[in-house]
Amino acid sequence: MLGGNMKQNRKTRGIQDAVSRIYARYLYLLGFRTSVVTDATGLSESQARNLKKELKEEGIVVKDQPGPGSMADGLVNSRSGYLQASILMNIYRSLNPNAERNLDLESVIEAYSIYLKEIGAIFRNSIDYDLSAEGFERFTIQQAYSLAAALRSNDIDYSASMRECPDCKTYFYFTTRQTVVDDCPFCNWRVRSISSGTANQNAALP
Repeated sequence: MLGGNMKQNRKTRGIQDAVSRIYARYLYLLGFRTSVVTDATGLSESQARNLKKELKEEGIVVKDQPGPGSMADGLVNSRSGYLQASILMNIYRSLNPNAERNLDLESVIEAYSIYLKEIGAIFRNSIDYDLSAEGFERFTIQQAYSLAAALRSNDIDYSASMRECPDCKTYFYFTTRQTVVDDCPFCNWRVRSISSGTANQNAALP
């Protein structure tokens, strides 16, 4: 009986390991860093890196994600990044209402998918170059994860929160160490668009 239980346990562990490897491959292909892959799958760092190496040997492109450049405060140091982070994290919070207490990887993945589909349409007709389709750079999925992780962080220096604008009542993303102004990016976008449109109309007048 004992031998049968040991055999069953080995079989169960084998299935769990296979599932972890499959999920790890999926996360790497989406663009996550090794640290995220190991946290999500329980694989050791060496196991995850070997799996990443296997993917590359199979001819599959696996991008090496940046390190410090993915800190949340560095992602909102431009008007475009500030606005995009606020849009993306509003989507994420709608999928994960407990975002300030719980980091949910599947919600990050789903939110990022929605963000990619919508962000181009949102900025496509902007007359502000920094926020036009040509002028902004989309976040990577690893950067989306970093934004979400900062929401849940208890680190005073690297945490983030969602603040409600007193004027438009929309929530926007804010980090404790960001360098851009801390007012509402949605209101700023609207005001700048109106101002740019008026300036263009005046320039066109004879």
